[in-house]
Amino acid sequence: MTNTPTPCDRSNRGSFRAVSNAEVISLRALNLNLQNLSGTVLKNPFSLSSPCSIDWNDKKLQIRNFHLNMGQGFLSLDGSFSEAETTAKLQAQHFPIDLLTILQPNFSLKGSLTANGELKANPENLNGFFNAVLENADVGQLDRKVPIKAKGSLQAHLSQKMLQLHADLHASGEQFLDLTATIPLRYQLYPFCFAIDEIQPLSAELIAEGALEE
Repeated sequence: MTNTPTPCDRSNRGSFRAVSNAEVISLRALNLNLQNLSGTVLKNPFSLSSPCSIDWNDKKLQIRNFHLNMGQGFLSLDGSFSEAETTAKLQAQHFPIDLLTILQPNFSLKGSLTANGELKANPENLNGFFNAVLENADVGQLDRKVPIKAKGSLQAHLSQKMLQLHADLHASGEQFLDLTATIPLRYQLYPFCFAIDEIQPLSAELIAEGALEE
C-alpha cells in the first residue's frame, strides 16, 4: 500500500484518515511508514505531528517518532524490543481517558492523564520508571445520574527486577485509596511481558476509606 488514504467509521465512535507506505513481508512481519494520520474518536480530534515508522517481525519490534496529538493533549512513544534488549520511552500530557470506554462501554468516563516513563531491560536486569497523574476524572455508570469525581497518581520504579509502587486515588464523598507495594518480577524480553515472581517475597499495604461499593 503506497500513499493510500483510508477512511473508516465504526459505530459512530469516530473516523480516521491515513496516508502510509507499508510493506507486508509475511504474516509475521510488517514495515510501516506512516506519513499522516488524522480523524476523530469519541469526539476527540487526533493527528500525527510528524511521520512515524513501525518495523515488526518475529525477532524485533521498533517504533520510531510516534507522537499523536489528541484533544488538548498528546501521546509520544519510542521503543525498541528484541530478544537481546528492550528500551522504551513514553510521554503523555493531558491525554483524554475517554478512550477507555471503548473497552468498557457500560461506563462513562471524562478526564485526562499526564504520564511519563522509561524502560530498559536485558537478560540480566530490568530497570525503569513510570509516573502518572489522573486529572479530575468523572466516572459514571449507565444507571447512575451523578458521576463520581476522582483524581489520583501512580509512581512506579523498577530496579534489579523489583517494582516499587505507590498509588493514591481520591474520589468525591471523601473516598480514598492508598496503595504501597514492593513486588518482585519475572520477565521475558520478546515479546516483552512481565509477571509477579511467586517464588520471591512480596509486601503491600492498602488503606481505603469510603463507600467503596460505589
